[in-house]
Amino acid sequence: MKIAFLGHRKIENSEIIRSITTAVIAKLIAQGADTFLFGSRSEFDSLCHEIVSEFKRNNPQLKRVYVRAEYEFISDDYTAFLLERFESTFFPKEVSNAGKAAYVKRNQVMIDLCDLAVIYYDENVSPANSHSGTARAVQYLLKRKKRFINIKSQTI
Repeated sequence: MKIAFLGHRKIENSEIIRSITTAVIAKLIAQGADTFLFGSRSEFDSLCHEIVSEFKRNNPQLKRVYVRAEYEFISDDYTAFLLERFESTFFPKEVSNAGKAAYVKRNQVMIDLCDLAVIYYDENVSPANSHSGTARAVQYLLKRKKRFINIKSQTI
């Protein structure tokens, strides 16, 4: 099962978010999740990467995949650097020539590839009709009828 992580650049109550996210990821691994798709540029992505990496210590079959929105072609040195933290990385063809929409396109690819998304979305930070990347990702999840768990709604 493939899981995508998407969320705001900043998260609040990070210890509470860490605790809830850890429990969610543990449950997903128990249900067969083995591949985790990560973007970049958000505290939520970084937090989820840390948590999955902790689980990977006892579950070597877990795969962390970095889906790039920048750098279609990367050097061997940069590839080696990324592969210290991820099992693989790729640049989606849909992102080529996307310009300012590169991150939106990358998120859409991640959503299309996943079986379920774990998100951190606070409508008070970015209303559903805003142009934030996370709001657009939520709109796309709904449009594609993808299952997702919003960690923010677990904290209320």
